Amino acid sequence: LPPPPSAAATAARLPGRTSPDDNGGNLGAANGGGCLKVPTISWLWKQTMKLMGPAAEADKCGGRNRSGPANSSWSWSSCISQQQQLELEQDGEDVEEKKKKKKKKKKKKKKKEEKKKKKKKKKKQKKKPKKMLKMKRKKQNRKPKLKKSQKKEPVEDDRDDGGYDGDGD
Repeated sequence: LPPPPSAAATAARLPGRTSPDDNGGNLGAANGGGCLKVPTISWLWKQTMKLMGPAAEADKCGGRNRSGPANSSWSWSSCISQQQQLELEQDGEDVEEKKKKKKKKKKKKKKKEEKKKKKKKKKKQKKKPKKMLKMKRKKQNRKPKLKKSQKKEPVEDDRDDGGYDGDGD
């Protein structure tokens, strides 16, 4: 963990104090522990960057946050330890969520595989050789073709069917 800020750094955070780089007063300190909208980059801000890295981290800890307390009891170490605690808790939750998601994925995969196997079984049962199917279709659709020698004019039926022929017999 980085060391807590020196006396100079703490003093720079208090209202009315100026720091060497500040070009005429630490404007941020006067409105509550430093503000992100400081027109010039103050020495404190540079120190913050050295200790904490990105501005967002400093913001989380209330170092240069408008709502952050401007009291001298605030320290980097306590803030960072809180931050780490929070992140650890979040990591724990994330791990649990990931495990749940993995389980769900595995279940889904198993279901899919089972479905595929069932489908394959059904297909195997239903499958018939394709040639046979084609042949059957052709046979159903085809009318028997007669050879030329077999083609004859239709012969009239002379048999008496016991019905009315129209001669009056």
